[in-house]
Amino acid sequence: MPEDVGKRSEDRAAQRAIRDLDAATAEALRIDRAEAQANRRVEALSAAIRACRAQIRHSDDAELLDALESLLEDLSRMEETLPLEQAFRADERERAMSRAVAAQARLQRLSEDGATDTVPGARKTTEAAPFAAIAGLGAQILRRSGMSGGRILS
Repeated sequence: MPEDVGKRSEDRAAQRAIRDLDAATAEALRIDRAEAQANRRVEALSAAIRACRAQIRHSDDAELLDALESLLEDLSRMEETLPLEQAFRADERERAMSRAVAAQARLQRLSEDGATDTVPGARKTTEAAPFAAIAGLGAQILRRSGMSGGRILS
């Protein structure tokens, strides 16, 4: 009976760690998408400006000149706010990384506890393997998202 209580407690701890790792990696991916989207906005505006300038070379249409002026103003505003957005996302990324590292550490401890437990060890070692695999998968996801920072457990 006490083994069942300990097993359930360990299972709940593993489930919490897995949920935390999942949430942190999802947040990292959301941050990456936001960063890519901001970069695409700058690229799109720059492309529109180039196209507008190319058209102006062949025509002195006042509407084109107005459009170019408007695009240049938009790009200027975006270039002003982009560093703030990037700083905000860097802070978000750091918080997500900290949460992921903590979840991985918990999974690693569960894995090590299961692997080194001397009470019917063979069963515990087999049960601990998924925790280590999940911790390793989380590390791979975070490395791909650029969040490794040398702090992720592997």
